[in-house]
Amino acid sequence: MGRHAVAPVQLVVATAALALVPVSRAAAAEDCPNADLRPTRANLERVEAALVCTLNIERRRAGKPPVARDRRLNRSALRHTRDMIAHHYFAHQRRGERTLLGRIRRTGYFRGARSGRYSENLGYAPPERASAASMTHAFSLSESHRATMLYGRFRDIGIGAAFVDPDPAFYADYPAVVYTFDFGRRYERRRRCSTMHSRRWCRHRGSR
Repeated sequence: MGRHAVAPVQLVVATAALALVPVSRAAAAEDCPNADLRPTRANLERVEAALVCTLNIERRRAGKPPVARDRRLNRSALRHTRDMIAHHYFAHQRRGERTLLGRIRRTGYFRGARSGRYSENLGYAPPERASAASMTHAFSLSESHRATMLYGRFRDIGIGAAFVDPDPAFYADYPAVVYTFDFGRRYERRRRCSTMHSRRWCRHRGSR
């Protein structure tokens, strides 16, 4: 499973699978500026923006609503990418450190929400094979990662990309671009209705 649900008290957590990113292009590349842009240390923001575009094209083709960048999920994703690089590992959680849910909660993403959903995809590739088009296509080839990428209830995404020098945790002989994708959905608290008219209105709104 790659989609988790979170409530204020009771939590349901399932760890998403990990994957080493294969090489290919996304079919949607021609529709997104910079989809084939080779990442460099200077253009990662453009690559991340292109990733939102290519991911949303895949979601649209699957009949799912788009996701939008969220600054809190961006912080969660980038912190995790940097932590993996600093501590030489590739996983959703470092031993003794925060869980995925803990990392996302730390940013305040779920603050004030009555419940929500979250998940995470990880990937890395050599710079020449780490474009937005290639990464999106790679996730589409993995059943668990594709399920997370296309999960219809998500509305938000955070992306954290960074370069890593040759490292046995990734590639021992050449550098890589490491990505964390944090997906989320907040369900806001329902407004209290005091009058008969507003109660009818709230019931109508709550059923949408």
